[in-house]
Amino acid sequence: MYRGHRRIHSPPRRNNMTKEGHGCIQKERITSLEERLKNIEYDIIDIKETNKLLIDLQAEIATLKAYHKITMILLTALIIPIIITLTRTI
Repeated sequence: MYRGHRRIHSPPRRNNMTKEGHGCIQKERITSLEERLKNIEYDIIDIKETNKLLIDLQAEIATLKAYHKITMILLTALIIPIIITLTRTI
């Protein structure tokens, strides 16, 4: 902040904490960061397990699609002769 030609400085802040208090805060921060890191590790494990489940589901879906195609082919193979015999008899 300027007033005229002189710059007015804010008064210096005093740190009322002792060195021990500062170290205690640092330990709390480290502990907090370690806990957050553990939570992130657990989240990563959950994500990996979820990915495995998704891969399994994709495999099951692919299998069901294949079964569906086979079933439709077999039904078509059965229906065509039935239709042919019905049209011949009529």
